[in-house]
Amino acid sequence: MPRLLSDACKFAWLILIFLVACGEREDRTDRNALAREMRGRKLKRVTEAQIMGLAAEEGIRAVSQLQPLLVIPASGNCDSIRINGALTNEVVAEYRFVCRETPDLHPKAQEIWRAYNYNVQQNIAIAENIQKLGNEQLLYTSPVRHQGKFIGMWSIVLDKKEMIRRL
Repeated sequence: MPRLLSDACKFAWLILIFLVACGEREDRTDRNALAREMRGRKLKRVTEAQIMGLAAEEGIRAVSQLQPLLVIPASGNCDSIRINGALTNEVVAEYRFVCRETPDLHPKAQEIWRAYNYNVQQNIAIAENIQKLGNEQLLYTSPVRHQGKFIGMWSIVLDKKEMIRRL
């Protein structure tokens, strides 16, 4: 009987040691994840030029991912243009294809839409544009051409905090 009790105690100690070791490994993993997150949340000193440069890069990246999703019918009719799929990007807070001015369009995007149209009518070159939307977001717009003709623009709202985390 004492031998049986001794074996049971040894088994219990082995299980206890195993559980403690597993807990330490899990704690170590949690601590590593916490350390990575804290490094990502460190205060960073960045300039407006760095932010705007990264916004341009992220906007170009988003447009390159969105462009293949844009389905343009042969007629090029605005009402028939659609986006087939979705973009997943932590920096992109919102995106849409704009082929006409609508009341729900952000006022900055409306201004850029009008400027693009004016420039097209005056045969002035149109290009990508970045505007601040308060302190938290940036608006990246990019003209879209189909068969050499301006048909609309991408309006992409970028999350400034997420961009700064990437710097």
